Amino acid sequence: MEGFTRIGRTEDFRDRKPKNVSFEGIDFVVVKVGGGIFAFENNCPHQHFSMLHQGLMEGCSITCPMHGWTFDLTSGKSTNGDGHLERVEVRISDGWVWLGSKNNEKTYSLFDGN
Repeated sequence: MEGFTRIGRTEDFRDRKPKNVSFEGIDFVVVKVGGGIFAFENNCPHQHFSMLHQGLMEGCSITCPMHGWTFDLTSGKSTNGDGHLERVEVRISDGWVWLGSKNNEKTYSLFDGN
């Protein structure tokens, strides 16, 4: 899948349990909510705190553990502050989860060495 990186099987992501995934030198937070999977750069825009994967989930929102900024996962927008999360495109194909690559010239895989 050109321009995308395979990061795991859908069952590798537990419902409402944010997971940190690193590639291209960037940390991403990946969250499964119901049947959907959302991905963002793991960086709260408040003070650039990279621990959203340890955030508190409520409904379809995640709250940064550092200062309590909350973000809607469907839009990435903060519900109680300024700013938004940098969203990453997610595709699911044949049970695999793929993230859109920030470097479209090369696709990386955490599983098959490509």
